[in-house]
Amino acid sequence: MGLSKRKTELFNSDVEVGMRVLLIINNVNGSIDLDRLLVYDYLCLHTFDFKGPKSLHPPIPNRNIELVIKRERINRALKLLIVKELIKVKPLKNGIYYSKNDLTSSFLDYVKAPYKFEYEARVKWVMDNFSSFSDTKLKLFVEKNIGKWINEFSTETEFFNE
Repeated sequence: MGLSKRKTELFNSDVEVGMRVLLIINNVNGSIDLDRLLVYDYLCLHTFDFKGPKSLHPPIPNRNIELVIKRERINRALKLLIVKELIKVKPLKNGIYYSKNDLTSSFLDYVKAPYKFEYEARVKWVMDNFSSFSDTKLKLFVEKNIGKWINEFSTETEFFNE
């Protein structure tokens, strides 16, 4: 009768990240690749950094690292969504793209959690403000802001070491 004790991850679990990814994909016109999904998720969580609504996650000093760490989590979330047949996969010459299918919106309609509605509002804000950016422009925007966040972290570190 030895039930194994498993650590249950709630924050940034594959299911949570999958839900966020699904909300992004559902609001994209056409398809989206992993890099843009990663950036959009980051923007959705930290909207206030970009003169948007209140951020869903706190402005921790080293949040720029999320862009590196989350790649694997988003990959796992995409695999989960593919297995559950909630998204379409489109292999193209320039990479793999993901899009909604007939089940995407129907599935999301069943989810009534407040976090879902808050995140979805941020997705709409991100789409309004960043969906017209080319891949190059979005990459430059991210690189410019990562520098700002690194400087912000350095300043805070100096403050605590005085």
